[in-house]
Amino acid sequence: MTGFEVLQPGSGPIRGSAYLPSTPDHVLWGRLPCATDDAVLTVEPGTEVTFDTVSHEGILEDQGRDPKAFFGRYDVVGVLDDAIEIAASEVSHTFGVDGPHVVDVRAQVSDREAELCRLLHGVDVHGLALDAALGRAEYVRFGTADAQVA
Repeated sequence: MTGFEVLQPGSGPIRGSAYLPSTPDHVLWGRLPCATDDAVLTVEPGTEVTFDTVSHEGILEDQGRDPKAFFGRYDVVGVLDDAIEIAASEVSHTFGVDGPHVVDVRAQVSDREAELCRLLHGVDVHGLALDAALGRAEYVRFGTADAQVA
């Protein structure tokens, strides 16, 4: 597969004045953030935030925890660096017990009236408006008609 611009961490259109990359320190694997999780980003109401996301495909234990090898079997060459980093990290995940998804740790609005919580397959719109969603890698298009929404 070719012709798709891979949006590595920090690249591509970062529209927001705040940016939250998907790093081992900024994600949970297999569970959702809750009130006991510290927020990794606090913003003022009305702030536009850009969130990076990663797919769990290729990082799961039964897929080898090696996204490059996993997607290489499908001729995908543009694998996200942050997916590779998360797969190689010590992010807590108990295969068969925890869910598969990689989820950003909490971000919050400074007045605490709302939380920003973005999930890989949707957005918890608790006082949050989604302006755009861009596919970051070619493999997000598997089984979809279009990887970009604006």
